[in-house]
Amino acid sequence: MSIVIGGSGMITAVGVGTEQVLAAIGAGISLYKDSAIYDNKGIPFKLATVPDACLPKLDPATKLASPKGRYKRMLRLALAGITTLLPSLPKNSAVPLFLALPGRHGGMTFPALEPFLKDFHAQGARFDLAASKVFPSGRAAGAEAMQAAVQALQSGQAQHIIVGGVDTALDLALLNQWHSERRLLTSMTMQGFVPGEGAGFLLLSQAENTPGAIVVSGVGTGSEPGHTYSDEICRAEGLMQAINTATAASPEPAQTVCCGLTGENVAIKEWGITATKTKGFASDFVLMHPAENYGDLGAASIPVLIAISAAGMTKQKIKGPVVVWASSDLALRGAISLYQA
Repeated sequence: MSIVIGGSGMITAVGVGTEQVLAAIGAGISLYKDSAIYDNKGIPFKLATVPDACLPKLDPATKLASPKGRYKRMLRLALAGITTLLPSLPKNSAVPLFLALPGRHGGMTFPALEPFLKDFHAQGARFDLAASKVFPSGRAAGAEAMQAAVQALQSGQAQHIIVGGVDTALDLALLNQWHSERRLLTSMTMQGFVPGEGAGFLLLSQAENTPGAIVVSGVGTGSEPGHTYSDEICRAEGLMQAINTATAASPEPAQTVCCGLTGENVAIKEWGITATKTKGFASDFVLMHPAENYGDLGAASIPVLIAISAAGMTKQKIKGPVVVWASSDLALRGAISLYQA
């Protein structure tokens, strides 16, 4: 028996549904745009956002755990993303959801924690609320969710689990903080990132390793002392640990790396160290970094990257095995290895 990906769903700035997003990436479409949100000098922030018309409205009769705009936006994104997964879900059976969420930034509070699941369920999302969990660790949180899901499936706690992630950067205080830290891509900072938004969901199951199935061969996490907000030097120890763990049981070296690089210099240096010192990659592997199309998806990064990789292998547009990885702003690093049976 293996852990296989039985379906996926997502929404990003470049499309609704995995196939549409994969096609947009293949066509080189990028939706970086000047937004209607301005910095303190009157210059618009460059963002990659989902058109509001693509998002469902929230039920106004339901009292939410948070009245904040970012919280409500994440609920709408999550509803849109999980709707595209519905055809893959088992009928007449509620499935647990392990959801990656944004981490705490600076002196701010967590944007969303466990109450988000209750609100998400109350808005009509179909999953087993009592058995669901959140992982509020930012960009690499999807690896924690994947790791927990694989363990639960292998131990027989569940037959199917949804792993997802949702995030948005449409928050003025957060944008201003990133801007003050000179992390955003602007005319003055060419090695910054473009904030995006989105949601991604995967159906994981323990099943027979049938021909053509997309199999999760390993999941790894690591801790990097030299992260974005640390004074220590980044030596890529956490990312190397995550990738080495994820690829240990892979049937062959990775032909493709689908990663969470967003354009920031610190992450590029971290990957450069990792690529030269880590085994598990073919000598001529292909590097994909779809944030250049849909912006930085934050906590939605890993579920979306996995879904893109799985669909790409199935359609023979991406050569497997594939390693997916992402790094959070703080210490967490995560990686997943996939192959097609």
